[in-house]
Amino acid sequence: MSIKWQDWEFEYKHKSPDWFWALWIIAIGVSVFSVIKEGYLFAILILIMAFTASLQGVRKPKFIDFEIDETGVIIDKAKYPYKNLESFWIKDSQLVIETKNHLMSHLIISLKETDEQEVEKILSEHLPKEEKEEPIFNKMAKYL
Repeated sequence: MSIKWQDWEFEYKHKSPDWFWALWIIAIGVSVFSVIKEGYLFAILILIMAFTASLQGVRKPKFIDFEIDETGVIIDKAKYPYKNLESFWIKDSQLVIETKNHLMSHLIISLKETDEQEVEKILSEHLPKEEKEEPIFNKMAKYL
């Protein structure tokens, strides 16, 4: 048994020029303050983070394939076998899968155009359903 669908990689929100101005004014201000306090490494880190946020802000999402089958979860070309996954839950038309990978601890997949009951049925055969809050980092990323 498997289910396949396509959706956008992430929800795109247009960033106005004011967003970029605010980002860089804050980043430069924090970096200057950090240099004054002799926190050179922190200043560099803040500028790298601002640069990365700027790149992400203009990036448009791709339309990608999703699949859940007997072996695991497939997102575009990346395969996540069930043995590498901890649990799942569905909230607000989003599938959140907790992984055993500490660097990427959660996979968040849109289920807007998908039968949530079917997804839950397939995943329940392989993973426990554990209701949890969305990770704070993901909430911050959506906000920014």
